[in-house]
Formats: sequence, structure tokens, C-alpha cells
Amino acid sequence: MADYTPVYISGRTLTLTASVACFGGDILEVSGSGTVRPFVPGATPSAKVIGVAMDDVPVNGRVTVSGFGPVHESVADGTVTAGDQIVTATNASRQVRSLAVSGIDVGSSFVQATVNTAINAGLNNIRSILGVALTTAADGLKVRWMQAVTG
Repeated sequence: MADYTPVYISGRTLTLTASVACFGGDILEVSGSGTVRPFVPGATPSAKVIGVAMDDVPVNGRVTVSGFGPVHESVADGTVTAGDQIVTATNASRQVRSLAVSGIDVGSSFVQATVNTAINAGLNNIRSILGVALTTAADGLKVRWMQAVTG
């Protein structure tokens, strides 16, 4: 078996492209393959947040990111899109895949059992999240992803 070393780990800093201007201290989220932007506060928290900008940069500039976790490179199981939450693969020849997200139908056929099942599945999905995809990759190709905050 081959040895493995994460793509970025020392000091948990990495450099990505800013899709909009960033300022030191901005909370950054994935905005595309290899790009980030400042998180815009609102009612819904972002599942794509990966770190904090360490410097001011213009649009398309290279920003140093103090990341929340090490960056890994793994083989994609199906298409993985930058910003997706990453979980373990279902295919034995792959390593990671995007977490499938589905909503709850609250139409006229709404029943409590459906809600309980959806809540339990959602909680299990949250526990299985490894991190956030930093790049986009097709099935069988390498995708870079940042490990989720733990502890």
C-alpha cells in the first residue's frame, strides 16, 4: 500500500482564487472549483465555509486561507462539485462522494412518520460528513476537499 500525505496540512493554510474581493478576517466559503468568496451573513448558515482570509485581495487575486482542516485529495465516486459536502464512497474502487441532499415534502400527504424518518436520515448524514469539496471532479478523478472541523 502506498503512503499518503494530505495536500495541505502544515499550519492549515492554503492559497485559492478569490471570486470577489476579500479582506483579511473575512469568513470564506467555496464559490467554485478552486475559488472562494466572503460568506454573506443571512438567515441560513453556509455549509461551504472553509476558513478565514489572511489578507486583502482583489477579485481573481490569490488569497491565503487559514483553513479549518487539512486538505485531502481522493478519488471521486460520481461527479463531485466544488462546495458539496463530502462523505464516504459507495463504490469500492472510489473514496469519496457528494452527500445527496433531499427536502421534506410537506404537501397534503404530510405525515409525522415521514418527518421522523427524514430527520433521522438527516442526522445520520450530518454525522457522516467528512468535509467540503474545494474542486469539481468527474467520476474516477481526483477531487480536493477540506476536512470538516472536529472536536
